[in-house]
Amino acid sequence: MNSLSLSYASAFSGHSNPYATDMVKLNDASPSAAQIAVNLFALGQVAAAAAADATAGTSTLSALIVSKAAAAIGTVSGFAPSDFANIGVATALTGASRVRVAVDLSVLLLLGEVKQQFGTDITPYASATGTAVLSRSDLPGLLANRIDAAAPGTPSVQELKEWMALLSYLDTSLGGSITSEYFSTANFLQFGSFGTAVQVRNASYPIASIGQLTATLVGLQNAP
Repeated sequence: MNSLSLSYASAFSGHSNPYATDMVKLNDASPSAAQIAVNLFALGQVAAAAAADATAGTSTLSALIVSKAAAAIGTVSGFAPSDFANIGVATALTGASRVRVAVDLSVLLLLGEVKQQFGTDITPYASATGTAVLSRSDLPGLLANRIDAAAPGTPSVQELKEWMALLSYLDTSLGGSITSEYFSTANFLQFGSFGTAVQVRNASYPIASIGQLTATLVGLQNAP
């Protein structure tokens, strides 16, 4: 981004041009000259990727957005296994940590597509240790990692479905209801009034920047 284009956008932003104003601010209410340059450079990347996709029928814009989102992730933390509501203290995970998660078959199969489409590699290891990786090319290996709701050691697998896990959680841990700890709305500007569990899990969110970005989008939608 050269100084001419930077001055051009800055000048227009001061003359009631809503598009130039939003180009300069994005998610910064009062950006410095350095931040304006960063914002305009990011917009230039998006515009260039969108133009390339329109010409060649590629998906470079989606890959760019996914890569930026992944790069923006800071420290990843986890709650204690006994902290069902996620309202306690979270412990930061090291870069070498493997995060234990449960996904359905369709999501697991889509991980390969994520790498192919966006260049983001998420490796689904079969266990907490070792190098064995779950793959769509090994369906028996995938089925062997199903969550068995029956007693361990029984000859057949009583697969735990997603809806069964939710039902069990509501029935036992929460007494059949979603409590105010999980309260939220579609308006992120109201984050301060969200439930305890929501705020604790998202304490590192840049609330001011997200609020400014939301206002920027609203401004663009209402611009002539």
